[in-house]
Amino acid sequence: MRCKSTSILFALALGALAWPSVASAVTFVQTSDDCDPLCGTTANNKIDVTADGSNTKISVSLASGWGFVNTGASGTGGALTFGLTVPTTLTFTTVSGGTPAQWTNTTPGGFQVQGGSGVLPTSSQTASSTLAAAPGKFSFTNGFAILCNGSGASGLCGGTLTFELNVTLATFLAELANSNGSPFFADVINNNRTGAPTGIIDFTQAVPLPPAALLFGTALVGLGVLGRRRRKVLAEV
Repeated sequence: MRCKSTSILFALALGALAWPSVASAVTFVQTSDDCDPLCGTTANNKIDVTADGSNTKISVSLASGWGFVNTGASGTGGALTFGLTVPTTLTFTTVSGGTPAQWTNTTPGGFQVQGGSGVLPTSSQTASSTLAAAPGKFSFTNGFAILCNGSGASGLCGGTLTFELNVTLATFLAELANSNGSPFFADVINNNRTGAPTGIIDFTQAVPLPPAALLFGTALVGLGVLGRRRRKVLAEV
């Protein structure tokens, strides 16, 4: 029985090494602060990128007291900016229950896609990638900028933003570009600090332990337990 159990655990371990890790969700967290004065850095500023069938859902959540702004600090970027490695046209749609409930270029506190056509949520917005850059901070040749319809450092756009893209998660992650080491940048305000500083922050992928590594680790633990039991039995003989 022990030999059979050992064989099973070895098979699990080998299978774990050969089993590719298929991501269904990736989280990006704030890792830099280019505000002047500083806005601060917190892991509570995060972006969850998840698969939703053949689409990719992006949910941005800023910490309490933080908000998106449109200060001009992002140059040709926006309140949220990302880029891909190749010229691309994407369709943006809102997610039911997402915030804000409406993206528009006329309603204060709303959002629109730079160069996009159509008004959400009554219709989707389709936009082609273009240069999106903030001097000295980021530059995406094939960038997408989501604009906050606020006035300066008004903070009218709140701290959450959820939308979907008509591209699979695997393709999106494979094409996601890095500018200065980060694929997402946001123009924000931190109302928790004196003077409510504004500026650019970036988000870098948080790397979880792959499922294959977890399975492999479990197999190794099991092998260790069986090894101790076997040594104990042999010592008692």
